[in-house]
Amino acid sequence: MGHACAGWLTFALIILLWPGNSLRADSVSNSSSNSSVATLDYQEMKSGVINWSVSITTQDSAFKKEPPAVPGKIVRGVLEIGPNASNAIPFLWQRGAGKLYLGLDRDEDLTAPTAGVFKARNAEIIYYQTFTNVHLVLNTAFGRCPVSADITVWDNGGEPRCNFWVHSLWQGKLTLQG
Repeated sequence: MGHACAGWLTFALIILLWPGNSLRADSVSNSSSNSSVATLDYQEMKSGVINWSVSITTQDSAFKKEPPAVPGKIVRGVLEIGPNASNAIPFLWQRGAGKLYLGLDRDEDLTAPTAGVFKARNAEIIYYQTFTNVHLVLNTAFGRCPVSADITVWDNGGEPRCNFWVHSLWQGKLTLQG
């Protein structure tokens, strides 16, 4: 029960507060002398705290720059992370090689030093693969926000799908009335 409550609290903080590098959450009543301030700090956990489905828009045409082709199916497109269009990340998944290329600087050069290249934890499985310890920076209303996740991409003949198993959160302590 404790893990479920912690997961829901984390989800609520992600959804309601979506922080920058440090977040100040104020709770203020009618009197300014009755305010509470909680500073939340970014933390990474060993296990995931929330599973997050990410939309994919696939494309047939190659990106501006791509890594050399390898045998096997290649899936390319854009990961549409949340409602903020500036968080869209170009990707190329080489299923046969078990590699995921991310355009972390949001351009279409997947060969640049700033591109993320991730090797699948389960590369021998072709229809889905998990890429661990992926660090992204997302744009929010509160500024740029780091997120650490494991990404699973799968394609079993239909439209490719993607899930993030997020293992970062914002944590702090709030004391009310002493």
